[in-house]
Amino acid sequence: MKKIAATLFLVPVLAACKPALRDPNWQPQVSERMQKFFAALRFEGFKGTTPYKLEFPDWFIGRQSLTITELAQEKVELGRFLFYDRALSADSTVACASCHKQQFNFADNVRFSPGVKGRTVKRNTMPLINLILDKRFFWDGRAASLEEQALEPIQNPNEMDLPIAELIGRLERHPIYPVLFERAFGERKITQERIANALAEFVRSIISYSMPEDYFRAIQDGRLKMSDLPAEYRKIWPLFLETNKNSNCGSCHQNAYLYGQNQFENVMPENKEDPGFFVVTKKDSDRGRFKVLALRNIALTGPYMHDGSVSDLRSALTHYRAGRFVSNTQPDAYRDEYGNPKTDKLSQQTLDLYVKAYELNIDRKVLTDPRYRDPH
Repeated sequence: MKKIAATLFLVPVLAACKPALRDPNWQPQVSERMQKFFAALRFEGFKGTTPYKLEFPDWFIGRQSLTITELAQEKVELGRFLFYDRALSADSTVACASCHKQQFNFADNVRFSPGVKGRTVKRNTMPLINLILDKRFFWDGRAASLEEQALEPIQNPNEMDLPIAELIGRLERHPIYPVLFERAFGERKITQERIANALAEFVRSIISYSMPEDYFRAIQDGRLKMSDLPAEYRKIWPLFLETNKNSNCGSCHQNAYLYGQNQFENVMPENKEDPGFFVVTKKDSDRGRFKVLALRNIALTGPYMHDGSVSDLRSALTHYRAGRFVSNTQPDAYRDEYGNPKTDKLSQQTLDLYVKAYELNIDRKVLTDPRYRDPH
């Protein structure tokens, strides 16, 4: 009798612990474009095995660092649908693409991007460009894979605020997603790992290589000849040479171009609150260190820094010019033999040249490529 009573007593407790649906009235939405895509599918042999070849030229600066050159077409396509789908958020108002906008280099142009119900994230939105080269993700490097990174914003209460179990339930109720998962993974079962893998495969497919600087660096390294330089970039070549000889930005950012954004530096020692890379290494020397970005389409992604505290390009350049940074990995990279910042002698005229150079140094192909657009 006592045993039965105890069992009955547990029932309401367990029911009370069951998480409530974030949107109890949620219904799947199927756009006309998604219906057309679905209608045009052919399933013969399509089980996540169709090669999706990454598009980049032989002289692509990051080519030597690529360990993956081929993805699965079906996973990339599924990931693109998921990336743009607001059903991945609690109230169906926010998608991954809401913060990572193609026209802004898959980043944003505000200090803190808005999440569900007007909540804001705690750090500036990072660009999702050439992440196939990266080894760690987020500003502080806390994710060791793109799959790990992909799931965190979905569950983060300030971003999309949707438990993965609830997301799986939504996708299972959808009239098309189960078939897309079958097409990508060979069966209709939808799992956390498969959602993460599809999103990661789409992000890996986003490759940028057409900035003027990509061509200029290739010419300097002998990977291209001057005759290979597109005509519209030739007038920028002298500007690149002028700015390139006046600073040492490449000591860190060039590595990000070549090998991926895998270096962490402290460029804002005044920051005392955010531990940065310390959360990964637990080394005091890594406190305040954050990911060094490749400066791809940087003119489009302000405000700058991990906390978005630097409003524009001129302010960012002035920050470095003033020498407000420290380097743990390259102690001599920023300073001359007397310990002075190498950029502190830049004149206002040179700063003007830098701003102009960055504003012209844009890869417009990746900003408009239809393979990365909203498929819904």
